Amino acid sequence: MDDKEIFNDFSSILELDKKKRKNKTLGIVLISFSLVTSTLGIIELSGGKGEISDSIGGTFLGAGIISGGVSIPLFNSSRKKKKKRDRLVKKYKMTSNI
Repeated sequence: MDDKEIFNDFSSILELDKKKRKNKTLGIVLISFSLVTSTLGIIELSGGKGEISDSIGGTFLGAGIISGGVSIPLFNSSRKKKKKRDRLVKKYKMTSNI
C-alpha cells in the first residue's frame, strides 16, 4: 500500500464516520418528534370536541407519521456508512497485526 491510498482511506473513514453520526442524530431527533406529535394527535383526536380539534389532531398525527417515515432512511443510511467504515478499519487492523 502506498501513502496516497492510506491517506485516502483514512480520509474516507473520517468522512463516513461524520456522515454516520449526523444521519443517526437526525434520525433520533425525527423519531422523537414523531412519537411526540403522533401522541398529541391521537390525544387531540380522541378528545373529539369539534371540527377544529379533529383538524389539529389529524395534522399532528400526519406530521408524526411523516417524520417517522423520514427517519427510517436516515437510520438505514447510517447503518450502511458504518458497515463501509468498519470494512476500511478492518483492512488496517489486519495489516497492523503483521
